[in-house]
Amino acid sequence: MNSMNFTIVATGLACLDVMDVDSDEPPRLSAGGFPNAMILLRRRGWSVAPVVDLGEDRAGDYVLEEFRRWRINDQFVRRRSDIQTPIYVLYHRNGGHDFVKQCPYCEERFPLYKPVSPDFIDAIEASLPKKIDVFYFDKVSPAALKLAKICRRRSAWIVFEPNRIDDADLFRQSVEICDLIKYSRDRRVGVQEITGAASVPLEIETAGSEGLRYRVTCANQKSEWRALPPAPLLDFVDAAGAGDWLTASLISSIATPSAFQAILKKEDELQRILIKGQEASAYNCRFAGARGALYVDRPMLRGRDFCPCCQGR
Repeated sequence: MNSMNFTIVATGLACLDVMDVDSDEPPRLSAGGFPNAMILLRRRGWSVAPVVDLGEDRAGDYVLEEFRRWRINDQFVRRRSDIQTPIYVLYHRNGGHDFVKQCPYCEERFPLYKPVSPDFIDAIEASLPKKIDVFYFDKVSPAALKLAKICRRRSAWIVFEPNRIDDADLFRQSVEICDLIKYSRDRRVGVQEITGAASVPLEIETAGSEGLRYRVTCANQKSEWRALPPAPLLDFVDAAGAGDWLTASLISSIATPSAFQAILKKEDELQRILIKGQEASAYNCRFAGARGALYVDRPMLRGRDFCPCCQGR
């Protein structure tokens, strides 16, 4: 199948990632959050439509510029003067990494994420693609649930990739509507109490250097957890974005709702797809940054003026 036939609509945290702030050169900049997986899918030929609000600020300018560099459909990207684009600074420490929401120059705290509003979803509904293969979200909100239902009516299967429970009721509704939920073991607190009471077709818990485990629900019957060891890892540099590479690989390998339903009944094929995703994650761990492997032969954006308070001065 031609991957250009596949379409994904996504919403959630879109932010600016800032790296190498200690360098003599201006820091490297990239779109972060859910756009990481979306850019990886775009590189595989998918049509990608993010639904997101960005501030009318320099951070938003940089995120939108990277969308356009990768030819992401920005039709549903709204610029707003009453919000600021979230910013995360990546630091590498003791073989690991941390994302910090504070300016390295003036030490002001960066703005928090704000979801799009349900009214915005109403305004764009008629313009959304008529056929959608996948809907993806990583943050719960009334707008995300509304968009999920619209995409479901347009044939999509739904991927939910939370990092914590902010609102238990919205989280429960998100679990109930999704087909695939994927989360990290170190952020599973409370998650499995909710997923255990739901019938999520495919549930994946990642565990970094320990690999992953998954379980399948078919005909309201949950399988036991099945574990897969990690992919071989050579020349480790940074694990940032490893989950994004796994997610993008899974979505790309499965692609359609019918293929998703079929794969749940084929244990060997499901494991093959999961292992392929783990190998993609391991490959990017050889490079710094969430999508470092993509910039071996192309420059990243650079700039110091991303902070809304000091503009790097």
